[in-house]
Amino acid sequence: ADADARISDQVAEVNTAMANIDSLNTEIGQRKALGQSTADLRDQRDQLLVQVNEKMSITSFERPNGEITVLAPGGNLMLDDTRLPISFVATNTFVAGNTVQPIQISTGSTTVSISADVSAGDGSLAGLLRIRDTLLPTVQTALDDLAFEIATNLATVSVGGVNEAVNLFTDAGGT
Repeated sequence: ADADARISDQVAEVNTAMANIDSLNTEIGQRKALGQSTADLRDQRDQLLVQVNEKMSITSFERPNGEITVLAPGGNLMLDDTRLPISFVATNTFVAGNTVQPIQISTGSTTVSISADVSAGDGSLAGLLRIRDTLLPTVQTALDDLAFEIATNLATVSVGGVNEAVNLFTDAGGT
């Protein structure tokens, strides 16, 4: 649940940065059309792009009007003339068999999962997805196996040559 909460926080940070980049894009386009300097705005936009890229591997390129287009990992559009925010719904409690939620981009009528593409790239979101989707399930399986082995080995104790059931590890139903 902690990994999901951190993923959710970082998705919100990416969306905030992308909204600011979108606003700067508009200002840059307006200034460029008037023949005014855009250097200060481009610097701000570049800093925001670095912040987003630290979280997930994005690609960007500048269009002739001075505005940029941003692509998410896998090539899904995040910003062009329209900004397409990413979304994520955190799972508060994980139990065996839970299905994890993906990071998604909605393009109006279509919602596309970008989790696999984000996870395959670089950045803190990629790391959190790999921890949640690969490392934690592996560790959980190892802990389950260890708990089973301990319970099996401590199920009976030999006292004076007589085996006694200890039943240290039972559930509420006594099994």
